Amino acid sequence: MNNCYIDQVLHLLHVFNDQGYKAYIVGGAVRDFLLEKDCSDIDIVTTASPEQISTLFNKSFQMNTEHQTVIVHYDQLQLEVTTMRGDSIEEDLRKRDLTINSMAMDVSRDIIDPFGGQADLKQRLLRSLQPDQRFEEDPLRMLRVIRFVSELGYNVEQASKQVIAQKASMLRSVAPERLSKEWLKLLKGHYVKFAIDLLLDTKLYKDIPILQLTSNELEKLRSILLENQMSDVLIWTTFCLVYSPPKSQFLINMAVPTAIRRQVKTRLDWFKMRVNNTWNREMLFDATLEVALDVEYVRKKFQYTFINSDELKEKWLELPIHSRSELAITGHDLLKIGKKAGSWISSALREAEIAVIKGTCKNEKMSY
Repeated sequence: MNNCYIDQVLHLLHVFNDQGYKAYIVGGAVRDFLLEKDCSDIDIVTTASPEQISTLFNKSFQMNTEHQTVIVHYDQLQLEVTTMRGDSIEEDLRKRDLTINSMAMDVSRDIIDPFGGQADLKQRLLRSLQPDQRFEEDPLRMLRVIRFVSELGYNVEQASKQVIAQKASMLRSVAPERLSKEWLKLLKGHYVKFAIDLLLDTKLYKDIPILQLTSNELEKLRSILLENQMSDVLIWTTFCLVYSPPKSQFLINMAVPTAIRRQVKTRLDWFKMRVNNTWNREMLFDATLEVALDVEYVRKKFQYTFINSDELKEKWLELPIHSRSELAITGHDLLKIGKKAGSWISSALREAEIAVIKGTCKNEKMSY
């Protein structure tokens, strides 16, 4: 939770309190506040029911019937507000995955920490109060634990680690889109190497459906030194290349958004093209600078010969044009010669592009 948001969120808690309801900021937002980290997802629990929440806030809609969660738009913030589980905030917090996520902040900014979450933060420890029960309630929590290792670099308490190893097969029941989000966060973490070590140690990787990873592929992934500043497209592209041969079909089954899949496929295609070719003018024009930079970045990660970004940018700047829209002629110009519209127009524009890119023709219209 960004500290600049806290007054806005606490004001919302006052709205609940003024109407006779209790409300608290909970979970990751409190954890990140204590770690002095920004948090975009702010969760609130309250004694109010979903219907009562919707009555209090006009800009709201119920998102999750099972967990009684309402999305509230308040003072330019989007907040998840959930009806409290149990008869007290302590009972609600007890049912959360890890102690570092089992803390709350009340309207007075006081931290409610009944299970030692702050102490575990100081010890850099990931601990579940009842790992058997918590992981059975939602098997995805096992992968979440390893994702937190990747993000925070913390150790996992032995009891929780043992339960993950014992109940790993339960992960196979988790919906692909939920797995996809956690896996992507895991790969983007600053301490991803530690997370991969834990995946290997617990053998949880064997039970991640769809991915079907081997220990060798995980070791290969570990050696690539992923960086947490990589884009989602670059993360998925790199991950697809870990397989031998590279594969991307699983991205569909993992419910990766269509736009991301298309961008990944483009980079994989150009990565393959670069095996036996270097960037000539035509290739660079067709690929675009962004794609070419990503391809060279990935080649570097896999320890292939690569062109550095400055040299590639220089090649790009040398191109006479950088897209078809910069051509001096258009399809309308070509129609003036008297032929009917058809596929020939696209072919003719392509020939013009290549001629201009190669420097055999100037990018200007002929005057008649």
